[in-house]
Amino acid sequence: SDAIGYSAPAVELDMRAVPLLQRQARIMSAWRDLPAGAELRLINDREPKPLYYLFQATQRGRFEWRYEKEGPEEWIAVLRKR
Repeated sequence: SDAIGYSAPAVELDMRAVPLLQRQARIMSAWRDLPAGAELRLINDREPKPLYYLFQATQRGRFEWRYEKEGPEEWIAVLRKR
């Protein structure tokens, strides 16, 4: 967000150039390093639904998920750490 003091800074990960097999590890590593209240903004070239299910299974109650953009060429998902 551009508003000062509105939220913790977002960490942006553009996954479009990252090989598919490396994406999950890269995302989970960035998530681990993220302070509570901060956001991880993922830019992807495919629907990140499998990642959502992974977070539901492993991070339940510790994240909020919203879409900024849903296809067709680009998906942007924002994950907020609780």
